[in-house]
Amino acid sequence: MYVTQFFDARHLGLYGARSLFADVMTTLGVPNAWQGATDSWGIGVGGLDALCTVPDAGLLYFEPLPAAAQRMMQDNRLWRALPAPSAGRVASLAPFWGFGMLTIDTTDGIIMISAYGWAFVKPLRKLYYNLTITLLSTVVALLIGGIEVIGLIEQTMQFSGAFWRYIDLLNNNFGLLGYAIVGIFAIAWICSALLYRWKGYDREIGTADQYGSA
Repeated sequence: MYVTQFFDARHLGLYGARSLFADVMTTLGVPNAWQGATDSWGIGVGGLDALCTVPDAGLLYFEPLPAAAQRMMQDNRLWRALPAPSAGRVASLAPFWGFGMLTIDTTDGIIMISAYGWAFVKPLRKLYYNLTITLLSTVVALLIGGIEVIGLIEQTMQFSGAFWRYIDLLNNNFGLLGYAIVGIFAIAWICSALLYRWKGYDREIGTADQYGSA
């Protein structure tokens, strides 16, 4: 069985080794037709020809389909000639976030709603919040971009050594970097909240309001 997500009319993601769906299929005893290379999320990228490697396999794809993929399934002769579509072994699945991190995304949403509610009560809090989130976003962007650039340098120049192996490990396992980013945000927000209380910015606002009303 192929489990896929269409990107457009010619390219699709195929869930293989290390993906959530591969583990589910293994538990159910359903063979995974995609045995090709996958990234750290367990997804391989291929064209329609990738669906020919196991002719007897069925095909499951996640909704929603891109408009181009919808037209392709209706009109494209190549699609209709593929083993699974020609045999009627194609079915759709409800939309699903196949990269995992549902718990982290939900927790992040709860925390950010609380942060918004806290920050937008007073102008100084809003300024402090914006400065903090901008600084964090810049640090994370530089971290991810820096690792990508160093990885490209390593591939181009064929460097070797412990440092370059570590960079290669990070580039091939971005899930590890994701945990690091979560840790950076958590530590930064804790330190930021403690600093805000230690500096007594809310007390300063209250004092300024008293003088203003007087």
